[in-house]
Amino acid sequence: MSEVVLVALITGTCTLGAASITGLIAYRISVKKRKSQRMEVKYRRALADLQAFNNLETAYGKALSFALSDTSPHAVKLKVRQDVRNEGLDTPSDLAGEQRVVRAMKALDDIDGN
Repeated sequence: MSEVVLVALITGTCTLGAASITGLIAYRISVKKRKSQRMEVKYRRALADLQAFNNLETAYGKALSFALSDTSPHAVKLKVRQDVRNEGLDTPSDLAGEQRVVRAMKALDDIDGN
């Protein structure tokens, strides 16, 4: 009789342990998934901001080139970026270029579509 109780007690303890481990794993996965989703939202927002800043820079370049009338918008943009660098401030890196931002946003959409 005591052997039956001992086996039942061991079986119950193992079952409870296995259920606890499974629950802990499921909880950790859900926490990581939520964090990943929040990071994706922030990444999308950052990409949209980069795209907006690129559009703004293009518009300012066009406006300045119209005002100066003897330079292209691209030349104005390069000149302004050089002036900003000369003041010791940061300018957008190559990773923040229009085409890279568009490709990164498309890649995110492709991942969500799969």
